[in-house]
Amino acid sequence: TLGAIIVAVPLGIAASVCLSDLLPFQVRQIVKPVIEILAAIPSVAYGFFALVVFAPLLQNHGGVILSVGTWMILGPLFALLVVVIGDLILDKLRIFVKKTKLAAAVVFPVLGVLAFLFISRLAGQLAGVEISSGTNALNVAVILGIMALPTVVSVSEDALQAAGRELREGSYALGATRAETIIKTIIPASISGILAAVILGVMRAIGETMVVWMASGNAARIPDPWYNMLQPVRTLTATIAGDMGEADHVTGSSRFHVLFAMAFCLLAFSFIMNLASEIIVKRSRKKLGK
Repeated sequence: TLGAIIVAVPLGIAASVCLSDLLPFQVRQIVKPVIEILAAIPSVAYGFFALVVFAPLLQNHGGVILSVGTWMILGPLFALLVVVIGDLILDKLRIFVKKTKLAAAVVFPVLGVLAFLFISRLAGQLAGVEISSGTNALNVAVILGIMALPTVVSVSEDALQAAGRELREGSYALGATRAETIIKTIIPASISGILAAVILGVMRAIGETMVVWMASGNAARIPDPWYNMLQPVRTLTATIAGDMGEADHVTGSSRFHVLFAMAFCLLAFSFIMNLASEIIVKRSRKKLGK
């Protein structure tokens, strides 16, 4: 679940910001429906893809996939950071430099090269990793992240669009740059919707059963060390789905009670997460005066 969050949340928020404020309107009209269609794909289809297609690729070409995945995840994220940080630097340089276009021609390429070198170094280190089994926690984390990504992107983008054109134009009229408008105006005004998108994506990953049952390896043990994503695992949902048919429902065996306790833990965790999200949203709205 944590791996899915790492995949879905940063990439989803970055993609929603790009769709809302950076990409042209025509491109957004094409990309957003495609993202929303991904949310309608059944989870068993994702699980079948993870087991039949992604697991063999991960086992035979794990290092290459990790390297490519690094570029796919960090590439858009760092591109957004280059735009935001570049605008902030140019805003500070306006006091000392009159030719901002010349400064922009220097700042953005330098930031782009630094981001490229960082991602290249990290991807090069991951390219040498060997994976013994394709059905592991990494497989599940990637697929769950892809499953949660459409929810995070769609809801976050709707929240950013709800901020309104007037708020953006007012910020630009006061002399704010594009980066300052996004960071200090649009995102704070849309924080409740973004938090709701993150919570929905996290809950989608936590409650998923078929993907983790089919692609995790179903090893009833804790990886050694516990953060090793390259070993087979088994989640609570997969354990409940796999063992409930063998439990004695009539006499109430110990296995049945253990599975019932697992289900109760999931229910309690979901309730706590939703309650925490409501509290955070209310506090953010109160802080913004809504």
